Amino acid sequence: MKPEQLRDIGYPSNITELIGKDESIQLIEETVDQYIIHDTYNEEDRVLHINKEPGLRDEQFCFFNNEIDKDAILSFAKTLPDILYMNLNKVYFVEKEQDLLGEVDEESPNHTFFFSGKEDPLGMSVYRDSIAFVNLNQARATAREEEKDDLLVLGYSKGEEAYFMDIVLQTLAHELFHLTQFNPLIEELIPEGEEAAETFCRHY
Repeated sequence: MKPEQLRDIGYPSNITELIGKDESIQLIEETVDQYIIHDTYNEEDRVLHINKEPGLRDEQFCFFNNEIDKDAILSFAKTLPDILYMNLNKVYFVEKEQDLLGEVDEESPNHTFFFSGKEDPLGMSVYRDSIAFVNLNQARATAREEEKDDLLVLGYSKGEEAYFMDIVLQTLAHELFHLTQFNPLIEELIPEGEEAAETFCRHY
């Protein structure tokens, strides 16, 4: 799916109507910025954060490393289609498990998997909690490998930091797309599967 196709969907102006259209979706709390809903469709049991207004709020991005270029990430994020932020609560840019102490449910199986060391994913979306992770350590390791490959095959490199930022930004787009795939209010409008997410993030 191309970014412009997501932009063409637009941001729903009738969110409360969408919440009320299905008995499996219940509004359990309303804050200044969000509707908190409980979704039991298809035997699911998840609590989702639905943002009232389109676009990103800076406080939704959580950084733990002061050396990363936060401004570049936020500037990029604000160019993404608004619909990608409809059911986002937080994105965590993490390097180590300790970064998340007190931030997320440490007993969550998703949290445990992300730091299991078995697969070292670049990122992960947790649709049950409306959150996403970007793994900066793995992004750095992947950047080094991509730089080596370009030096070997092409004879030049654009610099490790440039590869690193490309990977971080693509991972962010990828995980936000996955969250959008699991938004019960609009999921019929978004193509399913990993290939759709990969196709989308390749545009960045």
